[in-house]
Amino acid sequence: VVLAEAVTVALLAAAVTAMLGSAIAAVPQLTAIQMANMALLAFIGTGSMMLVGGAWFAYYIRQEGAQITHLLMIGVGIAAVQMVNAI
Repeated sequence: VVLAEAVTVALLAAAVTAMLGSAIAAVPQLTAIQMANMALLAFIGTGSMMLVGGAWFAYYIRQEGAQITHLLMIGVGIAAVQMVNAI
């Protein structure tokens, strides 16, 4: 999980850099959108991995509410994908 989080952070940072580069016309807009989609896919995948992997643990210690954070991560990722692709 930690490795997936590190890869996701690196992809998100690269996507932000590409989006900023796209704003000043240094990076093509299509490239920036593709990088953002890749980074957001990794973000949603990490949230899904934590949701599935943490399901047993959260229910075992009777902390079902802890899974809401992972569901929110997935929801925020899906909303971000829709916003990025609406450009």
